[in-house]
Amino acid sequence: MESRFESTWPEVFAGLDATVRQSVVATLADAALAGTEPTRQDAVDLVALACGDISEAEYRRRTAERVAGALGGDRSAEA
Repeated sequence: MESRFESTWPEVFAGLDATVRQSVVATLADAALAGTEPTRQDAVDLVALACGDISEAEYRRRTAERVAGALGGDRSAEA
């Protein structure tokens, strides 16, 4: 059965093998259950991480950047 994430962003999941697809969907579902609604960019970055296209450090950087933006702007200039 196709997840709501796969239905919403089919192009993000196109061409993925079942293991990567299930891993990404499970991670997005966990985030949703925890109260954070995943975005398309969250899915794109998770796929990139799962496929080895970005490092875990880059994934964390991108996620932190999105969170900072959602909280009211870029806070990197404060550091």
